[in-house]
Amino acid sequence: MTSQRDWVIGYWRVSTDRQGREGVSLDDQAGAGLRWCEQHGAELVAQYVEDESAWSRRGRRRALDDALAFVRSHPGRVRYFLVYDLSRFARNLFDQLELTRMLAALGVQLQTVTLHLDDSAHGRAVAGYLGVTNQLQSDLASEKIRRCMLEVTRRGRLPHAAPLGYRNTRDEQGRKSIDLHPENAPLVREVFERAAAGEAPAEILRAMTARGLRTRHGRPMRPQELRKLLRNRFYTGVVVSHRHGFEVPGVHPALVDEATFARVQQRLTRRDEAHRARRAVHPEFPLRGFVRCEACGHPLTASASTGRGGKRYGHYRCWWPGCGAGRARSAELEAAFVQRLDQVQAPAATVARVERALEALWRAQAAGAEAARAQARRHLAALQRRRERLVEAFVYEQAVDRATYDRQLERLDAEIQSAHLEPPVSVDADGSLEDLLAFARPLLAGVSAIWRQADTPIKRRVQALVFPEGATWGNSGLGTGPEARIFRAFRLSGREKTGMVELERAGWNLLLEELREAAAIGRAVAAA
Repeated sequence: MTSQRDWVIGYWRVSTDRQGREGVSLDDQAGAGLRWCEQHGAELVAQYVEDESAWSRRGRRRALDDALAFVRSHPGRVRYFLVYDLSRFARNLFDQLELTRMLAALGVQLQTVTLHLDDSAHGRAVAGYLGVTNQLQSDLASEKIRRCMLEVTRRGRLPHAAPLGYRNTRDEQGRKSIDLHPENAPLVREVFERAAAGEAPAEILRAMTARGLRTRHGRPMRPQELRKLLRNRFYTGVVVSHRHGFEVPGVHPALVDEATFARVQQRLTRRDEAHRARRAVHPEFPLRGFVRCEACGHPLTASASTGRGGKRYGHYRCWWPGCGAGRARSAELEAAFVQRLDQVQAPAATVARVERALEALWRAQAAGAEAARAQARRHLAALQRRRERLVEAFVYEQAVDRATYDRQLERLDAEIQSAHLEPPVSVDADGSLEDLLAFARPLLAGVSAIWRQADTPIKRRVQALVFPEGATWGNSGLGTGPEARIFRAFRLSGREKTGMVELERAGWNLLLEELREAAAIGRAVAAA
């Protein structure tokens, strides 16, 4: 490759084999790309072939990702990203614009074989028009496909791949049909029979996997896939459209009878209810999902295991594949969290001082809210007087023409409607400050004790209030972000004037929200 010639990346795509046969094949696109390079004195240094849809980047367009990676690995070398036409690049206008900007940021220009694109106003307009047209064509085709699929469903046929136990075939007239799979159908029928007899899904899965049960793609079946299979009404000989809310008799043969399917549903429902009941009786791990792995940032999950002596132990751990750095016994992590809560609490003298500062702020905010309401009332009255004068000037004095009158009247009506919106709410809308502090004070002064004694739902509310950004766990131990403003305020040191300034900096609205949540938690604790 010579450095004097512009480098070109070729990106060729067809969505289906039919497009390759009836449209422009991959070979045709590659040949046209070579001729384009010869005409423009450029060098085709790499070609990438895609056999997936160009509708969206969010999919399996691996060749596109590889092409972009090549461009990034050769900064400043690639001049053109060449496609046959824009419909082969993207059928979504947003994706077309996003990818074009991405290439432009890398110093690469998008170019097509069929139409020359430049960076002028006209060229950008043409590219945008083609993008809109391509998306319209794709949307129309999608709507047509959806209508056809709905009609097929109403006739009792499945417009998708047949589920496990069936196979897609064609009848004597050559029409698409669904028939029982000679190998999988007996296994699926046995799955339903075992479930109807009361066998646990885990046992069914273990036994039937040993018998050779696999998914349609040949993989071992997972528990959630087995439950989905057992809930599928298709096996009773009906076709269901959940999207449109109907079911019709299918033209395919039933694999299980209605009585067996009904027994399976009853047993699955009872198991689900029992599982929910067990979760309600046994306390959850309160820090699950709240504490994140220090290494990868993903929330920790939790589970319990039984030791040799029959004693159960709880564990928090990072579930992210390839990480697993965040791991701790539940007792260890929760003890560290309680110690952190101990650091949040404030002495009684500090609590009293901050409460006095809050009272001063409360009075100031109440006065400000009343002043804002008075101002809003004066503004509304002024607007209404202006409207009356406008009507008088048009109707009686004829001082303005009809067009001016209509325009000004519309503007005044809009301003009056806006002024009628709810005025600023007084800070005492949810009760007095003393009422809030009466319930919030125990939490603010003894948060660790309340967290230890509370049930799991209240614990979750407490920890979310105290540490809004959550916590982390890893080799360096427990880490937390800054605690809530209300707790920072109650731990201020120094004179009351200093505390007042810090409270004002915290932001009254956010501070009040946290105080109300603390009072709500206090009420829940008192009622428990």
